[in-house]
Amino acid sequence: MGNIRFIAILGNKDFLALKVMKYITNSLICDITENLCERNFLKKNEEQVYMEALIKFFDIAGQSIEERENVTTRKLQDRARKSNTWDAYVKKEDQAERELVDHIQSLESMIKNGTFDIEQKKSYW
Repeated sequence: MGNIRFIAILGNKDFLALKVMKYITNSLICDITENLCERNFLKKNEEQVYMEALIKFFDIAGQSIEERENVTTRKLQDRARKSNTWDAYVKKEDQAERELVDHIQSLESMIKNGTFDIEQKKSYW
């Protein structure tokens, strides 16, 4: 937990790029998903450790991540408006959102059906 706290504080002080912060978040979520799906009982609820780390990370750095993401999004929107590519930007964002929703729905159905293959999904992540 000390490392997560340290990394979150570095992120709050803008010593870490937003991409790094997103990668850490994605990595923690993937670890939680992997441990929940594998149900490896030899690791004794390891997903709880990852969940606790993710909550601690968001508790410390969540607001900073959101603010930085909003600034980045506004800059992209302004740049797109200036270059008359606003419609293309919106379409690209909509497509990315649809792909993410589809991926989450497929994960949910595979977990419910018990057909989750972690190696197959690692290729997506």
